[in-house]
Amino acid sequence: MKTILTLLLAFVCLGASAQGVRHLVTETAKVKDKPEPIGNVLGEINKGDTVNVLGFFEGYWILNYKSKQAYVSELFFPATPDIVAAKDDWDKRHHVVKVEKPTFIKLGITTDDMVRLAGRPTDINSTYTKDYIHQQWVYQKEGEKTKYYYFENGKLTAIQD
Repeated sequence: MKTILTLLLAFVCLGASAQGVRHLVTETAKVKDKPEPIGNVLGEINKGDTVNVLGFFEGYWILNYKSKQAYVSELFFPATPDIVAAKDDWDKRHHVVKVEKPTFIKLGITTDDMVRLAGRPTDINSTYTKDYIHQQWVYQKEGEKTKYYYFENGKLTAIQD
């Protein structure tokens, strides 16, 4: 039996008092041992699960998962005003320097920029090798031609429409 609970994001900073924001996990997400797509999967969190988030690092939320530090991609936390404020607060407290983000889709943008500019893809096809992560992001919209975006290690390298 699965109980729908809210996600409590508790940001802890080197002994500072915890701050938090209530938030829902939007879909099942893989929890990994490293903040990268090829990290080992430790388990999953499901939509509605409650987790303790410790911070944010390079596109990944840092979790306390089964008494271990773990990571979940920010793609599973929608950009609501509360989550944006929490992320901005984390950046300020950790002196994260923000760089100007692209305002249109172009070669070289990151997967994070792509999600911000075009939304989540309909499908992602991934190939993992020793040194590379190749991904094909598929965007299918009703009444429009399917578009394909190709990423290598998180950077857009080709576009096919």
